[in-house]
Amino acid sequence: MANSSSSSSSSESSSSSGVIESPFALLEAVEAAIRAVLTGAQGYTLGDRRVTRADLADLRDFRKELKREINQLQGNNRPVSYPDLRL
Repeated sequence: MANSSSSSSSSESSSSSGVIESPFALLEAVEAAIRAVLTGAQGYTLGDRRVTRADLADLRDFRKELKREINQLQGNNRPVSYPDLRL
């Protein structure tokens, strides 16, 4: 069993500055952002201008990178299957 005082826990998702540090927490945040884009909750209209905070393709690319990083951290030689949230 690892000594928790010498290593950071994977459940620690952010530092006191509010920056997400863990790839596991980042993956959760990216999944939430993808859901927000898919439900239309991540964009808004100001007058005649439409603002979208994140691009779905960029989020999916980042999700792939995070999954690769997590696989490497876990020492997996083969990709782990994650649910695909695309509609």
